[in-house]
Amino acid sequence: MGDAWFSGVADELGRCLADAESCAVACEQLLESLRGGEDAELQRRVSETVLVPAGVARTFVELIDEPQYVLAAARLFRTTALQAVAMLDELDAAEAAAALRTAAASCQRLLDATA
Repeated sequence: MGDAWFSGVADELGRCLADAESCAVACEQLLESLRGGEDAELQRRVSETVLVPAGVARTFVELIDEPQYVLAAARLFRTTALQAVAMLDELDAAEAAAALRTAAASCQRLLDATA
């Protein structure tokens, strides 16, 4: 893959990075909105559900020079994001769920483009 491994998938990678950033922000806002609430079990469930995809989303840019890490992170993000969407849909957390869906789809497009 060389120095500019992403030159053939620059659009997909750029969209993936932008969507991942938006997703991280939405997940962090959701977590913040629950902080200090009275339902500790809900806070725990949401935290366990969104921390992995939000954390992976925050690391994408740092991995840019390592294509195998970017693609592994995209796979991990896609899987955990879709799992989180199912749980957030039950909680009616529409904004975070939509951001997770969008970023998961961007990851899928990146993975498809590099296959």
